[in-house]
Amino acid sequence: MRLARVATRPGVRRAHRSDPERELERLHCDSRRADAQTAFLALAGLRTDGHRYVEAARRAGAPALFVSEPDVYERLVAQGG
Repeated sequence: MRLARVATRPGVRRAHRSDPERELERLHCDSRRADAQTAFLALAGLRTDGHRYVEAARRAGAPALFVSEPDVYERLVAQGG
């Protein structure tokens, strides 16, 4: 699936670090599984908020970071995410 297509899902804001036409091999909501071929989707869950792990996914080399929280999105954009 193309990075740009994932970003159009309801409630998703994106902060990508690669070409929007890039084909994603994998998309995961567990930052421990993020790598150069696996984008990270931050979701607010019942036990924890995935937005807490955006930086870990970035450090792991995720080609894209998808977030739903506006303040997290703005911070990533400001950092050049």
